[in-house]
Amino acid sequence: MKAAKNVALLDYGLLTLTATLIGIGFIMIFSSSYQQAVMRFDLSPTYFAQRQLQWIVAGVVAMLACALLNYRLLERYATPLLGLILVLLVAVLLFGEEIYGARRTLAGGSIQPGEAAKLIMVIYASAWLTSKGEKIKLISYGLLPFSVVLGIVAGLIVLEPNLSTAILVTATAMTMFFIAGATPRQVAVCVAVFLLTCGLLFTRYPHARDRIEQMITAGGDPSQANNEQVQQFGNAFKNGGLLGRGLGNGDLKTNMPLPWTDGIVSVIGEEFGLPGTLFVVALYLGLTFRGLRIASRATDGFGFLLAFGITIWLVYQAIVHVAAATGLGPLTGVTLPFVSYGGSSLVINMAAIGMLMSVAHSTGRSQTNGVLANARFDFWRGYGRARLSSPRRLPGAASTARRRAGGRHIPRPSPRGAAISSRSAPSRGRAAPRRQLASSTRARFFGRGRRPVRRQ
Repeated sequence: MKAAKNVALLDYGLLTLTATLIGIGFIMIFSSSYQQAVMRFDLSPTYFAQRQLQWIVAGVVAMLACALLNYRLLERYATPLLGLILVLLVAVLLFGEEIYGARRTLAGGSIQPGEAAKLIMVIYASAWLTSKGEKIKLISYGLLPFSVVLGIVAGLIVLEPNLSTAILVTATAMTMFFIAGATPRQVAVCVAVFLLTCGLLFTRYPHARDRIEQMITAGGDPSQANNEQVQQFGNAFKNGGLLGRGLGNGDLKTNMPLPWTDGIVSVIGEEFGLPGTLFVVALYLGLTFRGLRIASRATDGFGFLLAFGITIWLVYQAIVHVAAATGLGPLTGVTLPFVSYGGSSLVINMAAIGMLMSVAHSTGRSQTNGVLANARFDFWRGYGRARLSSPRRLPGAASTARRRAGGRHIPRPSPRGAAISSRSAPSRGRAAPRRQLASSTRARFFGRGRRPVRRQ
């Protein structure tokens, strides 16, 4: 039993994927920065690599702390965390250091509240959506208050300005809202408002409009873009060819602006070619699968949404970065998770991985308590509410299984698919859990569950 708990705590698959990405990032940061550190900044060749190593150590501490922390505490403190990030976002507008025409950092560039806002918004959205349950389908309880909170956070990030981060936060929250049970009409309204807001922002900020035009002009070929930086990204891919030029042998990185951040993928493509680039993409696909697997096995609604939100946020950010470097999207400046140079981004991303491990640990612990919990969120046809699929009972665990089912018999749904009210069923013991997801279609994304537990 002790060994089973240790495996669940560490989640070696997730840890291996994350460590591999961080290792690749550290090597590529040194390879892409040692020449420019000397020639452009008059620094030590290992300056950026040493700084990244310090942030890696800080990130490991944050990851282990979050992995050991019971993730359910985050649900209790979701509102204070939201208040804290709002204060930091206001502070960066008032006291932040202006760099390249934007105020995004505090404490001499060491703290970026926008990076922390991605994770904290996932935590708050997970707690808020699970607490509302079926009420999120009502406009007055679901769409309107959720849009107000999201609009305030995204609006403060836009004022920095940092449009790419604001779009990432909004897209992640909207996806979580959809997966938690929002109606198709609510989703359509969210998408329409989102697109309209993006259009208004592009007219308000000329640089954003120019980047969209550059993306359209490039037509998927970054070497044909009107932007010199994007052209260099495309030329680096072409210079690497099919198999690459070898580690440290890239030529174009010496003249590329900030290759250790925005252009890290193009440096990988130049030095390791197509196999190296596809290997990095495969690592993110593995991270996606692992995160969604943890979410599907979560033992409660908050854990499900937390793991799901963290996973899609990291995936969205990786897609945006790669799209910008390959000319398939506008140039954004968004970092590649775990690979690009950046302190705040790396520490926040590793803390998010720790929270995923905490959710996985909770699942593994529940599997050693006499019942092998199958925590996929599944839905019988005709049910209007979500529930955890029934546990697989082991010998001598019948009472535990009934207790986990709320101490009541859940009848099979009628052939016509009529919803069965929980109030009409006899109950005993403690009441059924109140905080459960409220979707009857989205959770089938993770598969169909087993039959409900019947009273013995």
